[in-house]
Amino acid sequence: MFQVSFSNRAMAELNKLGKLDQMEIVEAIGAVTPQRLLEPSGDLGRFERAGRPMYRLRVGEWRVYFTPEGDGVRIDFLLHKKSIADFVVRFKLPVSDDAAIETHKSFGEYLDSLMK
Repeated sequence: MFQVSFSNRAMAELNKLGKLDQMEIVEAIGAVTPQRLLEPSGDLGRFERAGRPMYRLRVGEWRVYFTPEGDGVRIDFLLHKKSIADFVVRFKLPVSDDAAIETHKSFGEYLDSLMK
């Protein structure tokens, strides 16, 4: 079991969800162990973003993106699986600021922002 911390944006997104979704997500995060991080499979995946390891945990319609931090993990993003922000994080597309991925309403707006 890890100590878990949430970014402000991940906590804000979690607070918007219904209690059942919140409980499902928190339970799934609690089931992540150091052993699972060594050999991610199934609902847990590992990739690198900006040179650091990042993990994605699939929980129903939601994707929990987190990074190891000391003796715990930090939940960086909690994103709906069909959102542009999830697409950007999952495919490691460039953004000038991680918070900027949440401001684009469409993929076209995101692509336009890369041209600036």
